[in-house]
Amino acid sequence: MPFELFLAFVCIAARRLLAGWKAIFAKPAALSQAANTVRSLEEETVKGGLTVPNPDSSHKVPKPAAGPIDLSPADRTLFSQIVRLPWSEWNSLWSRIHLPEGVKQHAKRVLILQGNLRIADLDPVTSVGKGLFFYGPPGTGKTSIARGLANEFATAIDKEVLLIEIATHQLSSEELGKGPKQVEMAFERVAEFATSGMEIICFLDEVESVGANRSQSLSGADPKDVARMTNAALQGIDHLSRLGNVHLIVTSNLPKGVDSAFLDRMYALYVPLPDALWRCLILQDALAELNDKLNTKIRLPLNGRNSLSIEGLPKQWKRLLVATEGLSGRQLRKLVFVALAGREETTKQPSTLTLNDLINTVEKAQAQRRQDVLSGGVYDYYTQPIQQRRNNGQQWNDAIEPLDRFIS
Repeated sequence: MPFELFLAFVCIAARRLLAGWKAIFAKPAALSQAANTVRSLEEETVKGGLTVPNPDSSHKVPKPAAGPIDLSPADRTLFSQIVRLPWSEWNSLWSRIHLPEGVKQHAKRVLILQGNLRIADLDPVTSVGKGLFFYGPPGTGKTSIARGLANEFATAIDKEVLLIEIATHQLSSEELGKGPKQVEMAFERVAEFATSGMEIICFLDEVESVGANRSQSLSGADPKDVARMTNAALQGIDHLSRLGNVHLIVTSNLPKGVDSAFLDRMYALYVPLPDALWRCLILQDALAELNDKLNTKIRLPLNGRNSLSIEGLPKQWKRLLVATEGLSGRQLRKLVFVALAGREETTKQPSTLTLNDLINTVEKAQAQRRQDVLSGGVYDYYTQPIQQRRNNGQQWNDAIEPLDRFIS
């Protein structure tokens, strides 16, 4: 065989062998590329946290988890938090807030009704307002009520709900004109979230920060800027009220500091200081938690809500309830932990805490008129005569005459 013919035969065989190798190794690569394409298509079925059905894929996208969602840097300047509801972590917010009978259920019905009226294109201002306004003394649980109500609302309508909490304290600025712009941006951003079709609850805690009484602000350093902030808030509320899927909840410790035009748009509910029965329930709730987590052995007098009566309470409990008149729910819960620090033994071994420790803490504070132990002013209440405490509670009830819709 001539050498040239042999060389040609070798080249042809080499080409065929190389083509076979390429076919063998190309198959896994093609399969891998196809798998990546499928995963890419499936990932595209989730946009902005909301599930978008993909009819060409049998892959099931997991439902977004309830709870706080991550905020963008821009949103962090406008909002304290955004929470996807219902969230099991907030179930206790509703159950552990003690209010006079019927108030919580009434608030939930009003919130649902306001939304239904907007969907029916009825003006809610002339009926039940554009939002719910909880007002009353500090420490009575208004913030917890608002968040718990939002969670209950999500459960009641059986839909996903976004609670958007506007950072009212962050929106004001020393730079002239910036505060009103921030308020306007916050409400515009809430309206953008509403375009998703989800139910939105817009929550403004301590609303006097953005809805200040314009007549009182005239004596301030920048009265025009305060007035512009209030105007921006009012315009934002009016705009949101025209959207059928947006609901508004606001709170305030200072109802006289809130602009009257703002109050006129709200359905107001007064959150009072707890009476003797509710003080007993709050203390019992706090002590039950200690019994559970710190192994204390304090006997609880009330067995559930079906036996709500203080007539048959032991003398020690009655003595404690008299001493704590005028305290808010927050202060009552703080009292339990202050009592733990009252003796060295209870500090080292919390399980040795007794009801006498709580009584001694309150009565000692009354006698010594000390005001520097508890942050939040618990001792201010202790040192006031009982009648003065009653008057302090009553002044909230009489704070603004139009707000007389409290359900007794």
